[in-house]
Amino acid sequence: MMTSIAGGLNTGIWLCAVVLGAAGSAIIVTVAASLLCAGVKCIVKHFKNGG
Repeated sequence: MMTSIAGGLNTGIWLCAVVLGAAGSAIIVTVAASLLCAGVKCIVKHFKNGG
């Protein structure tokens, strides 16, 4: 009985880690994309103003 409980806990921890990892990656990608967009907008504005 104890081994199945430990196995279940282990699986639960792994699932949490995978979900958190996926969520973290999504957040990082979103933040990076928004920063990239902001940077591109700044560069475009800079060149439109004659550099």
